[in-house]
Amino acid sequence: MFQCKTGHTVQCEREPERSQRSGNVKICFIDTKRFPLTSEEDLIQLEEDITEDNKEAMIISLKKLIIPGGWSKNMERLIVTEVILEYNVDGKNNKKRLRNFPKFLNILYEATVGEGKTFDDFLNDLRHGLRCVKNKHFKKVCLENKDK
Repeated sequence: MFQCKTGHTVQCEREPERSQRSGNVKICFIDTKRFPLTSEEDLIQLEEDITEDNKEAMIISLKKLIIPGGWSKNMERLIVTEVILEYNVDGKNNKKRLRNFPKFLNILYEATVGEGKTFDDFLNDLRHGLRCVKNKHFKKVCLENKDK
């Protein structure tokens, strides 16, 4: 159980997304099979599915995926490498733009917000996490090419 920003106690269960109120406890059912996102279509669908009703539940599920090791180590738990390679935050260098998914970025920000962190700090952390995944991927490709 968690205390959410609205003052409700949130209990999370692993079932399809829906929420129901039981007194002061809001029970949120989270579909954790949604992550990692394996395609651009998954990212678009997630953006469409985020509502005020399921926002807190999504934030809690993202915290569970990210917090154990931080951005750099757990970025691939959210989005697979193949999708990460197609995107960057601002859409520069012929990449697709993550800022086109404001609801997704907002729940990521809420899940990772720390004391005194601004949205710009979050975007810099996100850039760093994406860079780490891309560097690890290209290092692996380079080592595989050396072995041939």
